[in-house]
Amino acid sequence: LLETLMQNLSQNPSTFFDGISIAQQQAMPNMVIDSDADALPDYVEAELGTNPLVADTDADGLLDGFEVQWGFDPLVAGDESGDTDQDGLDNLTEQGLGTNPTDADTDSDGLSDQQEVLLGTSPVMSDSDGDGVSDGEEISTLGTDPLLADTDGDGLSDGEEALLAINPTSADTDADGMPDGFEVRYGLDATSAQDAMADADNDGLNNLQEYTAGTNPLLADTDGDGLTDIEELNVTATSPINSDSDDDGLGDGFEVQYGFDPHNPGEAQLDGDGDGLTNLQEFGLGTDPLLADSDGDGVDDANDELPLDGSRTERIDVLVV
Repeated sequence: LLETLMQNLSQNPSTFFDGISIAQQQAMPNMVIDSDADALPDYVEAELGTNPLVADTDADGLLDGFEVQWGFDPLVAGDESGDTDQDGLDNLTEQGLGTNPTDADTDSDGLSDQQEVLLGTSPVMSDSDGDGVSDGEEISTLGTDPLLADTDGDGLSDGEEALLAINPTSADTDADGMPDGFEVRYGLDATSAQDAMADADNDGLNNLQEYTAGTNPLLADTDGDGLTDIEELNVTATSPINSDSDDDGLGDGFEVQYGFDPHNPGEAQLDGDGDGLTNLQEFGLGTDPLLADSDGDGVDDANDELPLDGSRTERIDVLVV
């Protein structure tokens, strides 16, 4: 039984009870007691001759559990200064880092534990920045920063760029003025400069101009206000990415359509047709702010329950047949 327990412990303390029946565990309640919190149960310490009340029996800085786990002698000092895996870190340092003192590259990322300490990367995580590329590959193959998920700041992680065969150290691989992230997001070719001058949405702006303006190169009317992006930039001087440039509640397209000023928020509360509804209310209803009776049924919009249905003349207060 003790041999099984010790074998489990030497491999991984978390598997201490593997292969030990429930009945055997119940028969030995002291197996779970670890008075000195050194990862060795008191029962095992009694068998080994270590002190169950002192976490480091030989006072070498290494916990008894650590020494047993990695094959050191918990009764004899001196192991702390050794470098069993010859990675440049002594065993005491490896204990502090949580690394394996018998494996020069604990996380198997291609960098020794010492290299990772010097680089500031994690020696127990193969991908320190979580970008999908191991630290070793970032250093030796891609030339990227293992501590930055997006080395070139183009909106794509280093791992994404590696998969797409895009340069992860250049924000604009094809040097066309558009960042790789923008091109990938909108289905353009980040490895060809030719698409910079193309107009994917046929709105009169090429893709480079759309990037500069912050608009969607696949939508002629990015903000959906009824005005194309090029109209907003070159004609109305409104924002192509904000459907209500003056924040008055009226869409830019609505204001332009009816001759209002999309830069003047004061017009929202006016009643241009004198029907008792403000321009903002007419915008919400979909009625014509310049016609008191939008559907021409003889009832002004303010009193018409169905102001857009000229075939039915239903007043708010009286039903007219």
